[in-house]
Amino acid sequence: MLDLQDQTVTDPLLAALFVLGAPVIAIAGAADESLRAHPWSTWLRRPVTLGAIATAVSQVRSGLRPEA
Repeated sequence: MLDLQDQTVTDPLLAALFVLGAPVIAIAGAADESLRAHPWSTWLRRPVTLGAIATAVSQVRSGLRPEA
């Protein structure tokens, strides 16, 4: 899981993050919308609840595509 709030995220950093193919859940705000095109397992938009995060993690672990 990656919280994008106040993070400096570059294309090389994201390439390194996704190279292994491990599932990555993004938590982001409206300002981070340009990063949505990357292969996230799911994209959670702020404000987000702990319940929504737990559901997304559970779905990713089960091999399901979570509802964004």
